[in-house]
Amino acid sequence: MLAPPKEVLKFLPWDSEHFGGQVSEISTPNLDDATLYNVLRFARRHGIEIVYWATSLERHVSPSLLCDFSGMLVDRKATFLFDLVPVACTDRDMASSVLRILEYPCAPATHRLLNLAVTAGHFSRFNIDPHIPKEKFISLYHTWMKRSTLRELADIVLVVTPTDSNDDCAGIVTASAADTVGKVGLIAVLDAWQGQGLGSLLMGAIHRWMIGRGVKQSTVVTQLVNTAACKLYERLGYHLINVQHYYHFWPQIQKD
Repeated sequence: MLAPPKEVLKFLPWDSEHFGGQVSEISTPNLDDATLYNVLRFARRHGIEIVYWATSLERHVSPSLLCDFSGMLVDRKATFLFDLVPVACTDRDMASSVLRILEYPCAPATHRLLNLAVTAGHFSRFNIDPHIPKEKFISLYHTWMKRSTLRELADIVLVVTPTDSNDDCAGIVTASAADTVGKVGLIAVLDAWQGQGLGSLLMGAIHRWMIGRGVKQSTVVTQLVNTAACKLYERLGYHLINVQHYYHFWPQIQKD
């Protein structure tokens, strides 16, 4: 028997503070519509503003339930995996006559880096959801970048800059490593540099960094709707290992 609604709902303190209202997530991915309805009714009665739910690709919520609780599918989260091979990640992968890759110091993020963080989140569920104010989405990704450059949410931050200019970075990637698994965090390239191979250059540099720390596998998460990112990872040898549906429900918003 499934747990009662209050045990299925997990309160999220950071999200609640950031968005200015109670935010919870449903911790059970396989609820049927009847149980989901009861959980969302409980959330409505207890003043919960936003409910996140991550479930399998096959699980689809009924249109009537989405309507009753102002819910929507906001993300098809795609996880990619790559088996790192040292001989495949050499300095040659990073060679460029017009670009250089540098490690960003443990320091506050520049304005350019903050803008790139927002670019990285363009397809994020927090940008897709129309009920989330744009300034909250932007602030969330600014926080992610700020905490990454201070090495709170990342072990390394790499930037790519033109060699013939003192201009700020044209692209960025962040990553972390635990045991033998590495995780790519934020990755973004300025619009003016799109289509010139910066994404591959940054990923090659991150792979080399991971290998230097004994990492055997690299993972990266994106959205299926972000076809450019998905194609980049597949081109680099990553393979798709999981897709999750992410729903946002707004129990306090009731249609007339």
